[in-house]
Amino acid sequence: MVLLESRLLSRSVTNWVLTAGVLSLVVGPIWRVLGSDIGSERVTPFLVLESGQSATARYWLETADLLVLLLPLIAFLYGYEAFPKERERGTLFILGSAPLTRRDVLIAKVAARVAWLAAAIGLGVLLSGIGLILLVGGFDPVGHLLAGLITIIFAGGLLTVGSSLSVYCSTRWACLTGIVFGYLGLEFAGALLLSRVSSLVVIHPFQAYVTLIAAPFDTMYPSLTASLSDGSVTEYSFGPFFTPSLALPVLVGWICGPVVLGHRRFRREVIGA
Repeated sequence: MVLLESRLLSRSVTNWVLTAGVLSLVVGPIWRVLGSDIGSERVTPFLVLESGQSATARYWLETADLLVLLLPLIAFLYGYEAFPKERERGTLFILGSAPLTRRDVLIAKVAARVAWLAAAIGLGVLLSGIGLILLVGGFDPVGHLLAGLITIIFAGGLLTVGSSLSVYCSTRWACLTGIVFGYLGLEFAGALLLSRVSSLVVIHPFQAYVTLIAAPFDTMYPSLTASLSDGSVTEYSFGPFFTPSLALPVLVGWICGPVVLGHRRFRREVIGA
């Protein structure tokens, strides 16, 4: 079932466009690292990179800055057609009559899409690693591969949210609308949590991701910065809340939780009525 779903995805123009988008997000930051001053501190809303940084650390700071902004939307779009498309074409009845459990169908659809997204990120990590070696120097292979693996886990969690949301939607347009509002909600949820219960930011996938990204690099650490109306910048620090030992289960929960919710909905669906 996973192989069949993968073949169907390989025929989708939309899927190839999204794959190209992922590659550009992962490979593109190489050019921002070229000629950068490694002797100065670099601050983004989610990460801080101290002076004396390696080229690999600078690359992942730039990459993570882009990924937390754009990867959620791309990952959601990878998964939003999973079930509404089957309903619109009437092929969901065929899946329901096949000798497969509904859990098998759901997992196959999610797994095929995660495999596509993981392959795109993996290829981007490989190409960016070659670029760092040839163009920049100071390559850290262990940190680079660990950061790539963390990014794949992060993307997998986001994609399962999109796929599971599609189970609850009857049409692709309804699901696409939900994806857009879900993406905006995810992007602004961090600021809302900061203003209400700041310690709960630890459950946000963005903060879990950057906490894990920072771990392989001695000069990088997670941070939350907010620009105030007077032009000043405030930095939030949560100390023991942001640790890799807690961040990894948070990302795994973002993978498993949506699959469980999607399965609960899909197993109650009436197929062929």
